[in-house]
Amino acid sequence: MPTHVADIPVVEPFPWATLVDYFSHRLIPQLERIEPGSFIRRVGKREITVTFDASRGHLVVTANGRVKTAEIIARVSQLFAVEHDANILPKTFKRDATLGPRIAAVPGMRPLGTWSAFELCARTVIGQQVTVAAAGTLMRRLVERCGEITPSCVLAADLSNMGMPGRRVETIRHLARAVLEERVDFDLPW
Repeated sequence: MPTHVADIPVVEPFPWATLVDYFSHRLIPQLERIEPGSFIRRVGKREITVTFDASRGHLVVTANGRVKTAEIIARVSQLFAVEHDANILPKTFKRDATLGPRIAAVPGMRPLGTWSAFELCARTVIGQQVTVAAAGTLMRRLVERCGEITPSCVLAADLSNMGMPGRRVETIRHLARAVLEERVDFDLPW
């Protein structure tokens, strides 16, 4: 039985279906998935499920066990940009012939965030000069070798023969070392 973690209010309008569809093409294999009406993320041995209650304008977050509530709320809030002022983009781009109509067609569209800035950077490095499908394959391999995409897991894993140039692997490892040595700080302010 899932445990209720939090209800997170969102600035509306909030185009849940569009946002979930966007994520569905960019999921990290073995860590994230979409099920009807839900975004699901594995965190350690737990699964976090996020749904949207449109009648209350809240994201509903549940987990299959105990989790660090404050951290999960912060990560889900960041991922879905819950505090985004939905009026900014339409006002900014209303005169742009290309973007104006597209933004107006999806009220509440927002630049989405990420679960982890380190993951996003690793994904960006992996995705250089490859197709989206190839990047997905490489991300799956990274998860298979690391378990999770954290700096310590990346440094502990054998990343040889992943099908990625050695310089790219070293870039990810260098970034992981920089984060662990606190030369780069990606942490959310809890």
